[in-house]
Amino acid sequence: MKGSLEGVLPMMGLLILAVVLSFQSLPIATSISAIIGESAEDAGISAESKSASEHIIHHYVPDVASFSVDNAAFETGQDNAGISWNSITSEEEIYSDIQDAWEEEANNLFSEQLPSRVENCEIQTEEYDLEIYPDTSIDTLFESNVETADLNVSPANSDREASLNCGDITYRDESLTHYGSTSNRYSELAQYAAKFYVEAEDQYDEASIDDSYTGTDSSCPGSGSRSDAEDQAESRYNSDTPSFSSVASEVSDPSETSSSGSTTDNYRVSFESEDTTCRVCSGEGEDRSCSQRSGSRVTATVTPTYSEMYMDIETDEEIVLNQAYRNLVLEVDEYSYSH
Repeated sequence: MKGSLEGVLPMMGLLILAVVLSFQSLPIATSISAIIGESAEDAGISAESKSASEHIIHHYVPDVASFSVDNAAFETGQDNAGISWNSITSEEEIYSDIQDAWEEEANNLFSEQLPSRVENCEIQTEEYDLEIYPDTSIDTLFESNVETADLNVSPANSDREASLNCGDITYRDESLTHYGSTSNRYSELAQYAAKFYVEAEDQYDEASIDDSYTGTDSSCPGSGSRSDAEDQAESRYNSDTPSFSSVASEVSDPSETSSSGSTTDNYRVSFESEDTTCRVCSGEGEDRSCSQRSGSRVTATVTPTYSEMYMDIETDEEIVLNQAYRNLVLEVDEYSYSH
């Protein structure tokens, strides 16, 4: 029919709907693109977090543990093995004390070297236990030639859950427990030191040491030399006390190590002087003549007080310590025996 809107209205409706849909498609497409971008970003963060956490668990913690064990051996070894040598007991007790001091220092170093945050990861625990030879008894260790140091790192408080948070990834305490070992012969050095000083103590106990020793200046009629008189008395005292070599000869060094040492016999000294004369002759045959001379004769009296025995033993091969190759050394300079 002429002038009728019967066909026009449906067409206009379709046109309006098309316009509306075209405008709505812009935010829909943008939203979908943002979701895809966020997913890709989250996947990247997760990958980085997983990589960082695996690096900490499998490399960082083991490296810090080995570093701590090796450097603790180096540091305590140069400080009388970290124990007191004033009271010598049994070989096993000395050895056990050395092991405890080593482990304590290793834990101190481990705590200092392991921060609470590494890269983008947070290590949530109050402290760790670093054990050396966790599955081997002291008696077994003492009877063995141990050339590696076994170690175990685990959260110290079993009641408090430890975790490693790297981004959106969390690892629980079982992931933070590490078993490993490092090439370290400090245990052998400790074994030798324990045996050496028990032998030294035995030799001092069995030595026949007098209450005092005397010496005089040897020239005639006497030069009045106090040093000559003291040297003679000290020499007699030294001849009755054990020497480093007499002890070392009874204790076998571990293979590929070397040891050295010395002794110092301490004492009090007093002097007495007296006038003396003697006949002094010179020349040969008809030219020989003699005369009477007078002088002062000095007598030194040495009273033993205590003896000290210094010893060090070190490995022939080197290990990496503080980014340098060094020999492990166990040095004792505090042992003394009272007479």
